This record gives sequence, structure tokens and C-alpha cells, in this order.
Amino acid sequence: MGAGIYSIGSIIFFEIVPPRKFPHYSALVSIVITCLAVFGLLLVGLINAHTTWRWIFYLNLPTWFISFSLLILLLPSTMPDQKHTNGTLANVKSLPRIDIIGAVLLLGLCIFIVAPLQLAVSGISFGSVVNIVLFVCAGSFSVVFLFWERFVTTKRELPEAAFPWRLFIDRRVMGMIL
Repeated sequence: MGAGIYSIGSIIFFEIVPPRKFPHYSALVSIVITCLAVFGLLLVGLINAHTTWRWIFYLNLPTWFISFSLLILLLPSTMPDQKHTNGTLANVKSLPRIDIIGAVLLLGLCIFIVAPLQLAVSGISFGSVVNIVLFVCAGSFSVVFLFWERFVTTKRELPEAAFPWRLFIDRRVMGMIL
């Protein structure tokens, strides 16, 4: 889940920030991530040492609510290179803009990559039939996802691509995500 949040944050970052300001904002984001990685672990360690893990999840609820509220309020309804200007993030009319097929393909791809890795950790070898089938499914989902996102980006106006093709061909974006 955290990796998905980080990736989506990276995509939003490259959509909102003008290219000439990438270095400045990249430095700010890197500082925040570094501070959170250090101080977050310390805070979790303190909470875990003096209470139970349950409190970690209780503290995440208001944090999630505040973050989601700020996202709804502050995320612009249009991106700089966006063709559509009707609606906001929370508008029902903007639902056709969502690339549901791309999202399902991406979710399947992630599941088919993580599942065999998790099985390998639990003792099932990478050479087992189950893991090989899951990796083959991951490969097929990735190919279909790439073709779908290319098609949606270049040939259609709606829905908007879950991962626009211009991000696939930008070395800086792919370097940051990978």
C-alpha cells in the first residue's frame, strides 16, 4: 500500500510541478521523506515499546482523514497539460474520466508480482508451478497494461490514462518511480 501511495504521489508531483522547478521540489520531497523515515520509525518504536501495535493504527486514522481532506481541498481540479476542465476531483461528472481498465490491470500486475514473492518467503521455491504461473500472469498483465495505456493516451479522449504514456517515455519520471 505504501509503495502505491508513493508512486501515485510521484505521478501527481510530475503532473503539477513545472519541469523547471523539478530540482527544487524534488529536494523538498526528499527531505520530507527522509525526515518521515527517521522520525516515523522512532515514533513507532516509542509507541510500540510503551503500548501495543493497536495504537499505531489508531493514530493513522486521524492522519488519514487529515491527509485525504487536504487532498480533496488542495489538489487542483485540472493539471497543467490536461485537456478537460469540467469538474473537480470529487465531482460525479468526472467519474467517466477514470481509467478503470487501466487501474484493474495495474492492480492485477501488482498482485501477480507480489504473490509469488510472498510465497517464496513462506518457503515455496521460485521454480514451483504456482510461482511460475503467477510470474507469467504478471508478464502478460504488464504487456496488456502497456498496450492499454498507450491506446488510452494516444487514441482516446476519455478515460484519462491511469499512467499517461508520456510518463513511460520520460527517463526522469521512470528513474524516480523505479
